[in-house]
Amino acid sequence: MLERLSRRMGRKMPTLTPEASQKLLDYPWPGNVRELENALERVLIFSRSETIDAPAL
Repeated sequence: MLERLSRRMGRKMPTLTPEASQKLLDYPWPGNVRELENALERVLIFSRSETIDAPAL
């Protein structure tokens, strides 16, 4: 999903830190896939870093 969103936004796909990956895995995502997609899209919009860390989420 992150790769697809990055490509759609014309950006290189950022990497997730282990802490960010764990945060994504630990969250229950009550809004399901749409909520996850929106969260990742917001991170791509607001962060210009090549690495996504937990606080960015």
